[in-house]
Amino acid sequence: MLVERIAGAGPQRRPAAAATAMTAYVVDYKVVPARLTPGFEAHLSQRSRRALYVALGYGLVAAALLRRRRA
Repeated sequence: MLVERIAGAGPQRRPAAAATAMTAYVVDYKVVPARLTPGFEAHLSQRSRRALYVALGYGLVAAALLRRRRA
């Protein structure tokens, strides 16, 4: 199962993916002007937006795992 594979990812991969997702959130909602934000806030609740960025982090971990398997 994908979740088990992500949980088994090397310790260096999970923090890097989490840091990347957190950086994306900070840049999207704290750094750039409001007129340049993705616009998710107009359609999604704050909880859903958090879930979106968590999913982004998991996707980055999954991509790293797939790359590692191919190498």
